[in-house]
Amino acid sequence: MHVQSKAPRRGPKRASKGTTTQPSEEKGRLSNPVQHRLSASEVEGLASRYIDGLSINELANHYGVHRTTILYHLKARDIDRRRNIRKLTDAQVGDAAKR
Repeated sequence: MHVQSKAPRRGPKRASKGTTTQPSEEKGRLSNPVQHRLSASEVEGLASRYIDGLSINELANHYGVHRTTILYHLKARDIDRRRNIRKLTDAQVGDAAKR
């Protein structure tokens, strides 16, 4: 007699009779987080705040979106991204490497 193996089950685990399982949201993990779409005025605001000096991370935290969303909107408006300015001199880097 040949027994066929079952394909791996997809989707959430089902509870056995008499037991219950909690949805993943109650365990602290969102399986499908809610998307926050920025309005045109919010995008204009984030662009002007970036130009005024706020960082990408600060903007992402303020608007409740991922930093790549901020980068997308800045690029769509042809706003050049600021580059990080090196904070240590060559001598300071060499000194730190010796420690």
